[in-house]
Amino acid sequence: QDDTQSSGTAVMTTSFANVNDAPDASSATGTLAAVDEDTSAPAGDSIDDIIASESDAEGTALEGVVICTYTEDTAKGTWAYTADGSSWVDIDTRSGTSACLGIEDEDSIRFVPAANYAGAATALSVILVDVTQTISTGTASYDASSTGGSTAFSSASVAISHTITAVDDAPAFSSDTASVNAAENQQAVGTYTATDAESDAIVYTL
Repeated sequence: QDDTQSSGTAVMTTSFANVNDAPDASSATGTLAAVDEDTSAPAGDSIDDIIASESDAEGTALEGVVICTYTEDTAKGTWAYTADGSSWVDIDTRSGTSACLGIEDEDSIRFVPAANYAGAATALSVILVDVTQTISTGTASYDASSTGGSTAFSSASVAISHTITAVDDAPAFSSDTASVNAAENQQAVGTYTATDAESDAIVYTL
């Protein structure tokens, strides 16, 4: 019987593969500064400035966002994006998650309100995208059917808040002139009509 014992040190090496973590939008907010009613060419703002309080486990900045579902409402106005800061493209109604519209983090969106509209802009929500997915503004072929986990897409979407501030509109005559004919020493009645965009009461004075 061999009672000999040996002692030594064994080294075991363990490695962990890096796995991406999707951006976290659970506490994120999206706010585009308010504009006045009848603003025909609002400046808009970049995605980077609009989105706040998002996080990423890798500590990286956003690559951009994608828009997968959106219902246009021209009675309120139109959302649009720009890739060069000057040429704006309207965002059309979209549905589904396999052909989402991408907008880069440094590019801008805006809302152009319909005439005389005031209130909240048409609802618009975006999904955050990290740097593992390249985004090109205007490309509408991004597949966000899988989100969260190790994907590039946040599992939660961020609603963009935007308000159009009411501005009083002066009443306007329905016709510029009204004329009547009257004989000497007689009275005649003419009628002026006017309208007000806010349906406020109109007082006529001479």
